[in-house]
Amino acid sequence: MLLCEFTDNNTPPITFSPVRDYVKMTVEWANENRFGAKGFNLLPPPYPYEDQMDYIWLKFLAPSSTSIIAQMRVEVMVIAKYRMP
Repeated sequence: MLLCEFTDNNTPPITFSPVRDYVKMTVEWANENRFGAKGFNLLPPPYPYEDQMDYIWLKFLAPSSTSIIAQMRVEVMVIAKYRMP
């Protein structure tokens, strides 16, 4: 399971929500309820620096057992959309 949260803190979140922060195989846009409270509405200059940047934190929860014995590769694509005010 892969979880994701956007924050303005440079330290990882203490908790992730398995429902709201769950990364699916389809595109899910971040909002105030999805992937933390910060992953949207990033402002360009001349806004204050803290409003122009957020951190993305990922948490991988590996299964406790599996019948597949092979190397696995996890790829995550981050997609952004530009929105004019």
